[in-house]
Amino acid sequence: MRYFFLVCCIHFYSVQLPAQVSFEASCDTRQCLTGSSFNVEFRLNNAEGTGFQAPDFGGLMVVGGPSRSMSTTIINGRMSSSIGYVYTLMGTRPGKYTIGQAKINVSGKILKTGPLEIVIVKGASASKTEKGSQSKGEVFIRISTDKDEYFLGQQIILTTKLYTQVNIDNIESVKSKIPDKCEVEYISTEEPVVKEVLNGKEYSTKILSRESIFPLSAGKLTFPSRTYRVIISNPDPWGFSMKSMFFNTAQVLESNALELRILELPKPLPENFSGAVGNFSSSFSKVNPVYSLSDAISIQLSIEGDGNFNHIDPKINLKDSLFELLQPGTSTASKISEDPLIKKTQSFEFLLSPKATGSVIYFPSFCYFDPVKKIYVQQNDTLEFKIVESAKIDLDKGKKALQPIIHDAHSGLRLSNFFSWIILFFPIGLLIYALVFSDKNVNSSGSSSWFRNLLYYNKPKEVLTVEMNSDDLIIRKSKILFPDASRIENLYQLKNFLVEKQKTHSKAKILLNYLNEIEFSSFNPSVSQDNIKNVKQQIISL
Repeated sequence: MRYFFLVCCIHFYSVQLPAQVSFEASCDTRQCLTGSSFNVEFRLNNAEGTGFQAPDFGGLMVVGGPSRSMSTTIINGRMSSSIGYVYTLMGTRPGKYTIGQAKINVSGKILKTGPLEIVIVKGASASKTEKGSQSKGEVFIRISTDKDEYFLGQQIILTTKLYTQVNIDNIESVKSKIPDKCEVEYISTEEPVVKEVLNGKEYSTKILSRESIFPLSAGKLTFPSRTYRVIISNPDPWGFSMKSMFFNTAQVLESNALELRILELPKPLPENFSGAVGNFSSSFSKVNPVYSLSDAISIQLSIEGDGNFNHIDPKINLKDSLFELLQPGTSTASKISEDPLIKKTQSFEFLLSPKATGSVIYFPSFCYFDPVKKIYVQQNDTLEFKIVESAKIDLDKGKKALQPIIHDAHSGLRLSNFFSWIILFFPIGLLIYALVFSDKNVNSSGSSSWFRNLLYYNKPKEVLTVEMNSDDLIIRKSKILFPDASRIENLYQLKNFLVEKQKTHSKAKILLNYLNEIEFSSFNPSVSQDNIKNVKQQIISL
C-alpha cells in the first residue's frame, strides 16, 4: 500500500511529453563523380507510417534499394523509434540534380520530406591522375575556416578534415598547436564519413576535429600545420579480398598551414559596450512597482549568444545620482548548442540602492558588436517603479502585483476555491502519510524504512545504449567508472587520461583498447555497423 501512495504522488506531478514526429531526407554527399554511387535516406522518426512513396529522383539512376532500417531507443523511460528507406543512386552525366519530396501517411496525415540537391561532376582525366607516385594525392589532411577575416573576439570554427581514397586502419595526432593569444574550446564530433569531390577526384572525408577559437589580439593569426600518423590498409596480396595483416603502410601526413587576419573593433567604442562580439539576444527581469529607500532593487539581465563569455562585462547605464550599485553577481555560462557555432547563455544580477524618493523611469541596455553587420547593437528595455521614503507601500498595489502569482487566468485554477486547495495538497498528504507510517516499519536488524532505502539505494542510473554515438558512449562510461574523469569533454582528453589511469586500474586499459577500436572504425569505411555495435555493447557491459 505504501508503494501505491508513492507511485500516486510521483504520477501526479509527472508529465509525459510525446516524442516529436518528423520525416527527413539525408544524403551522404553533396557532390559525386559520374559513374559513382551514393546513398540517400528517407527517415520517419517517432511514428508508424504506411504507404511510403519514393520521390522523383530527377534523372538520377536507381542502382539499389529501397532497403529498410529500424531502430528503437529507451532512455529514462522515454522511447524513440525510427524507420528509414535507403536508395543507392548514380549519376551518368554531369550537372545539378534535384531529388523531390518523398511522402508517407501517418495517422491519416501525409508527411513530406524536403528536396535535396546533388551535383554530379566529371572526374579528372587518366593522364592527370597517373602523374607522380601512386600514393600521392590519395590521402591528405586539410585545416580550414569559413573565411579569412574575423573581428577581435569573434568566434572562429577551425575544422581539421581527412581526405582519403584508401582504407585507413588507424590515425593518431602527432603535432597540433593552437597559437598564443587565443582561447580555444573543443567541440565534440561524431560526423559520418562523407563523399566529397575535390579537383575532379572523389574522396571519403572525415572531420577529425572542430575547435572554437576566440582571438584575443588584432593582427595576423597563423595556425601552423598539423601532423598525423596514419596506417593505410593495403589490398590483400593473395587476391582473396581479405584485409592484409602484414602489408599495412604507415604514413606521416602534414596538413596545410592557415593564416587569418584579425580586425580591430570600430572606434569609438560605445560607453556601455559589454565586450560581447557575435550574435546576441538579451532580456531584463521585471521589477516591483514600489520600493522603499531601504530596499535593494534587483535587476537581472539574461543574455544568449555565440561570443566569448569569458570577456563579457555588461554595463547597464547606471546613474550615480539616483542609485548606488551593490555587489553585482554573475552566474556560470551554460552551453546550449554547438552547431554551427558554440552558443551559451548567462545571467547577471545588479543590486541597486536608491538614494532619493520619487517616480523612476529607467532605461537599461545591453550593447554588443555584430561582426556580420559591422555595427554596435543596443538592446534596450524600460523599467518603471516608485521609490517611497519608508516601508509604507500601497497594499492594494502590492496585492495586484502578487495576483498573477496566485491566479493564472489561462490555467483555470483559483487558489481561493476550497476544492482546488484540496486537490493541490492531496498528493502531499499521501506522501506525508507514507513517510510517517513507513518509518515505523523497521526490521529487527535495524535497517532503514523502504522509503529511505528508495532514497539512498535506488538512485536512478544513467542508461547507456548502443544507439548513442561512440565518442559520447565511451566518455560517459569512463565518467561512471572513474569519478575523477568528470571534466573530460573529448576523446583526446580521454586518451591521455586512460594512458595514465591504466597504470593503476585494469579497466582503464580495457577502455583504452576500446577507444583505439572506435578510432579505427571512424576512419575505415569498410568496418561494418555490426562490428561497431559489438564494440559499443562491450563498453556498456564493462
